[in-house]
Amino acid sequence: MPRATVVDEKEVVRFGVSIPRSLLKEFDRVSREIGFANRSEAIRAAIRELIAKHKSIGEKKANIGVIAVIYDHKEKGCEEEITDIQHKYSDVVVNASHIHLNDECLETITCVGDGERIKKLYMELRAVKGVKWAETILTWYIKAKKTPRHV
Repeated sequence: MPRATVVDEKEVVRFGVSIPRSLLKEFDRVSREIGFANRSEAIRAAIRELIAKHKSIGEKKANIGVIAVIYDHKEKGCEEEITDIQHKYSDVVVNASHIHLNDECLETITCVGDGERIKKLYMELRAVKGVKWAETILTWYIKAKKTPRHV
């Protein structure tokens, strides 16, 4: 159970997190470069940023999106799950491209259609075990159609 202490009238919760040592080492390095006073400050900032990004994606009106996903292709079932999710959202997925980056892969997915479906696709992909990074660009284009024409 997390231990709570009171600091400046705000409840602070201590909790444990299990992450790979290499990820923690990189997090600490980047945190120092940015200038955070300590790991807790950096973690709070990272959590706030994740929450803000999630809110902005949820509030954005969109009908075109590009989703980029970097994942560990050695993670059992990861690639298959990513493919299955894309098939689940075939009503908005119009193209996918895959490249190899040593032990990782980059999948870029182009979407056109219902913005809420594109956002849900992004959130499902981001949650797949083995996904190391995911980013989305969402925009609105009045003339967007399900099947874009190539010139």
